[in-house]
Amino acid sequence: MSFINNFSWVELRQKLMGYNIRRILLLAFLARLPFMFLEGASYDWWWYAQDASQFYRGKKPYVDYVVYEHNDITPGYLIVVTFIYSINKIFGLSVNSIFYNLSMKSWMVLGDILCVYLAYQICMAIDLGEVKSKIVSIILALNPYMIFESSYQGHFDSIVAASLLAGLYFAIKGRPYTSGLTLGIGALVKMIPAIGIILIFKFKRLSEKAKFLLGFFSLIVLIYTAFIAYIGSTSFILEPLKYHGSRTDYLNETNKTSTYFFLLYITNTFDKYGRYVDDIWLFFAIPILLYFTLRYYKKNDDKKEVYVGFFFILTGLIATMKFVNPQYLIWILPFMTIYIIMKPDKIRERAYWVLVFCFLLWAGTLIRWLKPVTGLIFLPALIGFFFTDLKEFYLKLRAHLIPEKIAAK
Repeated sequence: MSFINNFSWVELRQKLMGYNIRRILLLAFLARLPFMFLEGASYDWWWYAQDASQFYRGKKPYVDYVVYEHNDITPGYLIVVTFIYSINKIFGLSVNSIFYNLSMKSWMVLGDILCVYLAYQICMAIDLGEVKSKIVSIILALNPYMIFESSYQGHFDSIVAASLLAGLYFAIKGRPYTSGLTLGIGALVKMIPAIGIILIFKFKRLSEKAKFLLGFFSLIVLIYTAFIAYIGSTSFILEPLKYHGSRTDYLNETNKTSTYFFLLYITNTFDKYGRYVDDIWLFFAIPILLYFTLRYYKKNDDKKEVYVGFFFILTGLIATMKFVNPQYLIWILPFMTIYIIMKPDKIRERAYWVLVFCFLLWAGTLIRWLKPVTGLIFLPALIGFFFTDLKEFYLKLRAHLIPEKIAAK
């Protein structure tokens, strides 16, 4: 039996009813506070200061200085890090100061706290009940991997997760403009929340679709237009796309994994077969995800099914991405947490914690040989998470395709 099914719900309800969501949010903040005073341990941490200092001095990315090729210079990211950097400069504080660490990590921890709050609200919106909603929020508030990535490493991927959660929440509540707007704000910081545009299929009426698109593109068009006019170039849009669309030195990366990597390792000869791997990823995986989205939302309008469909598609995107950095797990971790409470299962719960601690080990060491090892764990654990669902799907498909008499034999 699952540990969730083994809970004494009456006893747990009595305990949790005394904890309102504000106390859980405070708990999330206090769990991260000690690490906020430390320098970020990730390699990206110093690039925040580099990008901010250049932009603060009036220099334009890709035009006046060379940008670190792994960075996605988006307007939202640049505005936030430059604002924080400028406050520290005004008070004469260096990037080595405790206040700089605290202020730069504040928006990353804010992303975590938003994830805790929005996950709670989504659980309430899909009628999981107050107790289960609070269990989800407590798991996220004290999740060691979320704490490690935001308040210790200094990654802002929880902002991506918060944007996706907010877009889904407002879509479930039937607010298309706000749903599109929150996804658009996230896409200004990092491009990944743009995948949330698939939620347009959830809305049936043309007016709702129009409001969703208006919300999504309004700030994006406004801010990107202003940046293009100021910089005088579209390089900050095209260069990251060019990098992510290339295969250069992927096999030499020591902190990435993906199905893409597995295919490259299998082909063994990068130069000879790499092109076919690109073609499979671009022309096979992405169209299937989009087709599945369209078909799914045409048939399902229930609140829980809207959530499940979005989660499956987002997970499918992660599983088929060209490369997965350790911190990318944060994008789906809140969705996975909701799902183990929605559909408790022993295998699913074990796979969840295997993923959490596998990625924690991976992100914390970056040892070269650890990449293929964690990669070997990543996909089986992800498949294990959905084992029960895949089994049910297989049984339904088998019952549909195989006549009853043959199945009985």
